[in-house]
Amino acid sequence: MKLFDYQLVVFYDDPIREEAINVAVIVLDEHQARFAMNFNRIRIPEFEEAAIATFKDYLSTVQLRAGRDNKLKTLEKFHQAVNGQIQFKSVRTYQAESTEQALEKLYDRYIS
Repeated sequence: MKLFDYQLVVFYDDPIREEAINVAVIVLDEHQARFAMNFNRIRIPEFEEAAIATFKDYLSTVQLRAGRDNKLKTLEKFHQAVNGQIQFKSVRTYQAESTEQALEKLYDRYIS
């Protein structure tokens, strides 16, 4: 068994009331970030669709080899672009046999 870092991604439908829906999980290994997402539970007005498209594009191009400061700057820019409606939770640790198993189990637990 190996330890993997993971992070939940949350969509705040109404940030004032703090109504949130888990929409993605990111599992990190030593080489890459793997992720699974599900936006089907969100009812999105048209103006918010751009934020979701931006988020999907961001996850598709994430590069872990960039320095920590670059990642933090990228996350901050992304957070500003979506007005805080999509947020990354604190990094946690999960034990599994493989990255794929960790991603599957965490997705089942938090997203589906």
